[in-house]
Amino acid sequence: MLYILFGVIAGNVLPSQTSINACLRSRVNNPMLVTLISYTATILTFTVGLLLTEGRLYFPLQRLTGEPFWVWVPGFLGVIFLVGNILLFPNLGGVKTVICTATGQVLMGLLIDHFALFGTASRAATLPRIAGAVLALCGVAAAALAKQSESSAGKTQLRQLLWCVFGVLIGMDNAAQSAINAHVGVIIGNPMKATTLSSVEAIPWVLLMLSATAKRVPIRLSGLRGAKPWMFLGGCFGGAYILSNAWLTPKIGASPSVISLLIGSTLGSAIIDHFGFFHAEKHPGTRTKLLGILLILMGAMLIRLL
Repeated sequence: MLYILFGVIAGNVLPSQTSINACLRSRVNNPMLVTLISYTATILTFTVGLLLTEGRLYFPLQRLTGEPFWVWVPGFLGVIFLVGNILLFPNLGGVKTVICTATGQVLMGLLIDHFALFGTASRAATLPRIAGAVLALCGVAAAALAKQSESSAGKTQLRQLLWCVFGVLIGMDNAAQSAINAHVGVIIGNPMKATTLSSVEAIPWVLLMLSATAKRVPIRLSGLRGAKPWMFLGGCFGGAYILSNAWLTPKIGASPSVISLLIGSTLGSAIIDHFGFFHAEKHPGTRTKLLGILLILMGAMLIRLL
Protein backbone atom coordinates (compact mmCIF):
# COMPACT_ATOMS: atom_id res chain seq x y z
CA MET A 1 0.00 0.00 0.00
CA LEU A 2 2.87 2.37 0.81
CA TYR A 3 4.39 1.70 -2.62
CA ILE A 4 1.07 2.58 -4.29
CA LEU A 5 0.88 5.81 -2.25
CA PHE A 6 4.45 6.61 -3.28
CA GLY A 7 3.48 6.10 -6.92
CA VAL A 8 0.50 8.46 -6.62
CA ILE A 9 2.70 11.11 -4.99
CA ALA A 10 5.48 10.59 -7.56
CA GLY A 11 2.97 10.89 -10.40
CA ASN A 12 2.27 14.49 -9.38
CA VAL A 13 5.73 15.58 -10.50
CA LEU A 14 5.03 15.04 -14.22
CA PRO A 15 2.40 17.80 -14.61
CA SER A 16 4.59 19.98 -12.38
CA GLN A 17 7.47 19.56 -14.84
CA THR A 18 5.21 20.33 -17.78
CA SER A 19 3.76 23.50 -16.25
CA ILE A 20 7.15 24.73 -15.00
CA ASN A 21 8.74 24.26 -18.42
CA ALA A 22 5.78 25.97 -20.11
CA CYS A 23 6.19 28.91 -17.74
CA LEU A 24 9.90 29.18 -18.52
CA ARG A 25 9.15 28.92 -22.23
CA SER A 26 6.86 31.96 -21.97
CA ARG A 27 9.87 33.93 -20.73
CA VAL A 28 12.59 32.76 -23.15
CA ASN A 29 10.32 31.96 -26.15
CA ASN A 30 12.39 29.09 -27.64
CA PRO A 31 11.24 25.66 -26.36
CA MET A 32 14.62 24.09 -27.16
CA LEU A 33 16.39 26.42 -24.71
CA VAL A 34 13.90 25.31 -22.06
CA THR A 35 14.64 21.69 -22.98
CA LEU A 36 18.38 22.31 -22.63
CA ILE A 37 17.89 23.87 -19.19
CA SER A 38 15.63 21.00 -18.16
CA TYR A 39 18.10 18.28 -19.19
CA THR A 40 20.95 20.15 -17.52
CA ALA A 41 18.98 20.13 -14.26
CA THR A 42 18.28 16.40 -14.66
CA ILE A 43 21.93 15.54 -15.27
CA LEU A 44 23.15 17.66 -12.34
CA THR A 45 20.55 16.11 -10.03
CA PHE A 46 21.42 12.52 -10.87
CA THR A 47 25.16 13.23 -10.91
CA VAL A 48 24.86 14.34 -7.29
CA GLY A 49 22.65 11.31 -6.57
CA LEU A 50 25.18 8.86 -8.02
CA LEU A 51 28.08 10.49 -6.19
CA LEU A 52 26.18 10.28 -2.91
CA THR A 53 25.11 6.64 -3.39
CA GLU A 54 28.19 5.19 -5.10
CA GLY A 55 30.93 7.73 -4.52
CA ARG A 56 31.89 7.80 -8.21
CA LEU A 57 30.55 8.18 -11.73
CA TYR A 58 30.95 4.89 -13.54
CA PHE A 59 28.79 3.69 -16.43
CA PRO A 60 29.49 0.09 -17.60
CA LEU A 61 28.78 0.88 -21.24
CA GLN A 62 30.60 -2.26 -22.36
CA ARG A 63 27.55 -4.20 -21.20
CA LEU A 64 25.56 -2.57 -23.99
CA THR A 65 27.87 -4.04 -26.63
CA GLY A 66 25.87 -6.34 -28.86
CA GLU A 67 22.54 -4.85 -27.77
CA PRO A 68 20.12 -3.60 -30.48
CA PHE A 69 20.63 -0.06 -31.81
CA TRP A 70 17.52 1.19 -30.01
CA VAL A 71 19.26 1.11 -26.61
CA TRP A 72 20.89 4.39 -27.73
CA VAL A 73 17.72 6.27 -28.74
CA PRO A 74 15.90 6.99 -25.45
CA GLY A 75 17.67 10.35 -25.25
CA PHE A 76 16.20 11.41 -28.59
CA LEU A 77 12.77 10.07 -27.63
CA GLY A 78 12.98 12.00 -24.37
CA VAL A 79 13.65 15.25 -26.24
CA ILE A 80 10.57 14.69 -28.41
CA PHE A 81 8.45 14.03 -25.32
CA LEU A 82 9.72 17.05 -23.42
CA VAL A 83 9.35 19.48 -26.32
CA GLY A 84 5.95 18.02 -27.13
CA ASN A 85 4.73 18.65 -23.59
CA ILE A 86 6.02 22.23 -23.69
CA LEU A 87 3.98 22.81 -26.86
CA LEU A 88 0.91 20.93 -25.61
CA PHE A 89 0.51 22.62 -22.24
CA PRO A 90 -0.49 26.15 -23.41
CA ASN A 91 -2.82 24.71 -26.06
CA LEU A 92 -4.59 22.01 -24.05
CA GLY A 93 -4.10 22.88 -20.40
CA GLY A 94 -2.63 20.58 -17.76
CA VAL A 95 -5.42 17.99 -17.52
CA LYS A 96 -5.83 17.42 -21.24
CA THR A 97 -2.08 17.31 -21.76
CA VAL A 98 -1.72 14.58 -19.16
CA ILE A 99 -4.71 12.47 -20.20
CA CYS A 100 -3.85 12.63 -23.92
CA THR A 101 -0.23 11.64 -23.34
CA ALA A 102 -1.38 9.02 -20.81
CA THR A 103 -3.64 7.51 -23.46
CA GLY A 104 -0.69 7.28 -25.82
CA GLN A 105 1.34 5.60 -23.08
CA VAL A 106 -1.42 3.05 -22.52
CA LEU A 107 -1.89 2.29 -26.21
CA MET A 108 1.83 2.00 -26.87
CA GLY A 109 2.15 -0.17 -23.77
CA LEU A 110 -0.46 -2.47 -25.30
CA LEU A 111 1.58 -2.76 -28.50
CA ILE A 112 4.85 -3.26 -26.61
CA ASP A 113 3.32 -6.05 -24.50
CA HIS A 114 1.62 -7.77 -27.44
CA PHE A 115 4.66 -7.80 -29.73
CA ALA A 116 7.26 -8.12 -26.92
CA LEU A 117 9.08 -5.00 -28.07
CA PHE A 118 12.25 -3.60 -26.47
CA GLY A 119 13.09 -6.78 -24.60
CA THR A 120 9.80 -7.06 -22.73
CA ALA A 121 7.89 -10.27 -22.04
CA SER A 122 5.04 -11.08 -24.44
CA ARG A 123 1.52 -10.32 -23.22
CA ALA A 124 -1.30 -10.80 -25.74
CA ALA A 125 -3.78 -8.05 -26.54
CA THR A 126 -6.89 -9.72 -25.12
CA LEU A 127 -10.43 -8.47 -25.62
CA PRO A 128 -10.60 -6.78 -22.17
CA ARG A 129 -7.33 -4.99 -22.87
CA ILE A 130 -8.58 -3.81 -26.28
CA ALA A 131 -11.79 -2.64 -24.59
CA GLY A 132 -9.62 -0.69 -22.20
CA ALA A 133 -7.89 1.03 -25.11
CA VAL A 134 -11.28 2.01 -26.57
CA LEU A 135 -12.36 3.39 -23.19
CA ALA A 136 -9.17 5.41 -23.00
CA LEU A 137 -9.78 6.89 -26.45
CA CYS A 138 -13.35 7.77 -25.45
CA GLY A 139 -11.92 9.54 -22.44
CA VAL A 140 -9.66 11.64 -24.62
CA ALA A 141 -12.60 12.58 -26.85
CA ALA A 142 -14.71 13.55 -23.82
CA ALA A 143 -11.94 15.72 -22.40
CA ALA A 144 -11.23 17.33 -25.78
CA LEU A 145 -14.87 18.29 -26.25
CA ALA A 146 -15.31 19.61 -22.71
CA LYS A 147 -16.44 23.20 -22.36
CA GLN A 148 -13.54 25.62 -22.61
CA SER A 149 -12.85 28.39 -20.13
CA GLU A 150 -13.55 31.95 -21.24
CA SER A 151 -9.90 32.54 -22.08
CA SER A 152 -9.85 29.62 -24.51
CA ALA A 153 -13.41 29.85 -25.82
CA GLY A 154 -12.14 30.95 -29.23
CA LYS A 155 -10.28 27.72 -29.87
CA THR A 156 -12.16 25.43 -32.23
CA GLN A 157 -13.01 21.87 -31.29
CA LEU A 158 -11.16 20.64 -34.39
CA ARG A 159 -7.96 22.36 -33.29
CA GLN A 160 -8.36 20.87 -29.82
CA LEU A 161 -8.82 17.39 -31.28
CA LEU A 162 -5.71 17.77 -33.43
CA TRP A 163 -3.68 18.79 -30.39
CA CYS A 164 -5.11 15.78 -28.55
CA VAL A 165 -4.00 13.45 -31.35
CA PHE A 166 -0.53 14.99 -31.15
CA GLY A 167 -0.61 14.44 -27.39
CA VAL A 168 -1.43 10.74 -27.88
CA LEU A 169 1.55 10.36 -30.23
CA ILE A 170 3.80 12.10 -27.71
CA GLY A 171 2.58 9.66 -25.06
CA MET A 172 3.42 6.71 -27.31
CA ASP A 173 6.90 8.15 -27.71
CA ASN A 174 7.27 8.32 -23.91
CA ALA A 175 6.11 4.71 -23.44
CA ALA A 176 8.79 3.54 -25.86
CA GLN A 177 11.41 5.60 -24.05
CA SER A 178 10.37 4.19 -20.66
CA ALA A 179 10.52 0.59 -21.92
CA ILE A 180 13.97 1.10 -23.40
CA ASN A 181 15.23 2.85 -20.27
CA ALA A 182 13.97 -0.03 -18.15
CA HIS A 183 15.83 -2.50 -20.38
CA VAL A 184 19.03 -0.45 -20.23
CA GLY A 185 18.67 -0.15 -16.46
CA VAL A 186 18.56 -3.94 -16.16
CA ILE A 187 21.58 -4.36 -18.43
CA ILE A 188 23.81 -1.87 -16.59
CA GLY A 189 22.36 -2.68 -13.18
CA ASN A 190 21.12 0.75 -12.08
CA PRO A 191 17.98 2.63 -13.21
CA MET A 192 19.48 5.96 -12.09
CA LYS A 193 22.44 5.39 -14.40
CA ALA A 194 20.09 4.53 -17.26
CA THR A 195 18.13 7.77 -16.68
CA THR A 196 21.33 9.81 -16.50
CA LEU A 197 22.70 8.17 -19.63
CA SER A 198 19.57 8.92 -21.64
CA SER A 199 19.71 12.56 -20.47
CA VAL A 200 23.33 12.90 -21.60
CA GLU A 201 22.41 11.31 -24.95
CA ALA A 202 19.72 13.95 -25.36
CA ILE A 203 22.06 16.96 -25.14
CA PRO A 204 23.48 16.74 -28.71
CA TRP A 205 19.95 16.47 -30.13
CA VAL A 206 18.84 19.47 -28.08
CA LEU A 207 21.80 21.58 -29.24
CA LEU A 208 21.15 20.58 -32.86
CA MET A 209 17.47 21.53 -32.63
CA LEU A 210 18.33 24.73 -30.75
CA SER A 211 20.70 25.87 -33.51
CA ALA A 212 18.12 24.95 -36.17
CA THR A 213 15.28 26.90 -34.54
CA ALA A 214 17.16 29.88 -33.08
CA LYS A 215 16.49 32.15 -36.09
CA ARG A 216 12.86 31.12 -36.61
CA VAL A 217 12.06 31.12 -32.88
CA PRO A 218 14.27 33.84 -31.37
CA ILE A 219 15.71 33.31 -27.89
CA ARG A 220 14.91 35.93 -25.27
CA LEU A 221 17.75 35.59 -22.78
CA SER A 222 16.48 38.72 -21.08
CA GLY A 223 13.56 36.60 -19.90
CA LEU A 224 15.92 34.72 -17.59
CA ARG A 225 16.47 37.88 -15.58
CA GLY A 226 14.06 37.94 -12.70
CA ALA A 227 13.05 34.30 -13.22
CA LYS A 228 12.26 32.56 -9.94
CA PRO A 229 14.46 29.60 -8.89
CA TRP A 230 11.61 27.07 -9.23
CA MET A 231 11.39 27.87 -12.95
CA PHE A 232 14.68 26.00 -13.48
CA LEU A 233 13.63 22.81 -11.69
CA GLY A 234 11.52 21.19 -14.42
CA GLY A 235 14.28 18.71 -15.22
CA CYS A 236 14.49 17.63 -11.58
CA PHE A 237 10.78 16.78 -11.60
CA GLY A 238 11.00 14.95 -14.92
CA GLY A 239 13.99 12.90 -13.84
CA ALA A 240 12.26 12.01 -10.58
CA TYR A 241 9.21 10.74 -12.51
CA ILE A 242 11.27 8.49 -14.80
CA LEU A 243 13.34 7.18 -11.90
CA SER A 244 10.22 6.52 -9.79
CA ASN A 245 8.75 4.41 -12.59
CA ALA A 246 11.97 2.43 -12.95
CA TRP A 247 12.26 1.93 -9.17
CA LEU A 248 8.61 1.02 -8.53
CA THR A 249 8.23 -1.58 -11.26
CA PRO A 250 10.49 -4.22 -9.65
CA LYS A 251 8.83 -3.58 -6.27
CA ILE A 252 5.15 -3.93 -7.13
CA GLY A 253 5.06 -4.89 -10.80
CA ALA A 254 4.47 -2.87 -13.96
CA SER A 255 0.67 -2.70 -13.74
CA PRO A 256 0.29 -1.18 -10.23
CA SER A 257 3.25 1.11 -10.93
CA VAL A 258 1.80 2.55 -14.14
CA ILE A 259 -1.67 2.97 -12.64
CA SER A 260 -0.46 4.67 -9.46
CA LEU A 261 1.71 7.10 -11.45
CA LEU A 262 -1.14 7.74 -13.88
CA ILE A 263 -3.59 8.51 -11.06
CA GLY A 264 -1.04 10.82 -9.46
CA SER A 265 -0.28 12.71 -12.66
CA THR A 266 -3.98 13.06 -13.50
CA LEU A 267 -4.82 14.40 -10.04
CA GLY A 268 -1.78 16.67 -10.07
CA SER A 269 -2.69 18.17 -13.43
CA ALA A 270 -6.29 18.72 -12.31
CA ILE A 271 -5.06 20.64 -9.25
CA ILE A 272 -2.65 22.76 -11.33
CA ASP A 273 -5.37 23.46 -13.89
CA HIS A 274 -7.99 24.39 -11.32
CA PHE A 275 -5.85 26.69 -9.19
CA GLY A 276 -3.44 27.95 -11.85
CA PHE A 277 -0.25 26.94 -10.04
CA PHE A 278 3.14 27.76 -11.61
CA HIS A 279 1.54 30.72 -13.43
CA ALA A 280 -0.58 28.31 -15.48
CA GLU A 281 -3.83 29.48 -17.04
CA LYS A 282 -6.80 28.40 -14.95
CA HIS A 283 -9.06 25.72 -16.47
CA PRO A 284 -11.82 24.98 -13.94
CA GLY A 285 -12.98 21.38 -13.84
CA THR A 286 -16.17 20.35 -15.65
CA ARG A 287 -18.33 17.24 -15.50
CA THR A 288 -17.31 16.26 -19.01
CA LYS A 289 -13.63 16.60 -18.15
CA LEU A 290 -14.19 14.51 -15.01
CA LEU A 291 -15.92 11.85 -17.13
CA GLY A 292 -12.92 11.81 -19.47
CA ILE A 293 -10.53 11.31 -16.55
CA LEU A 294 -12.62 8.44 -15.19
CA LEU A 295 -12.75 6.73 -18.58
CA ILE A 296 -8.97 7.08 -18.95
CA LEU A 297 -8.40 5.47 -15.55
CA MET A 298 -10.90 2.67 -16.25
CA GLY A 299 -9.29 1.97 -19.60
CA ALA A 300 -5.81 1.93 -18.03
CA MET A 301 -6.94 -0.58 -15.43
CA LEU A 302 -8.46 -2.88 -18.04
CA ILE A 303 -5.32 -2.78 -20.17
CA ARG A 304 -2.82 -3.12 -17.36
CA LEU A 305 -4.59 -5.47 -14.95
CA LEU A 306 -6.30 -7.96 -17.28
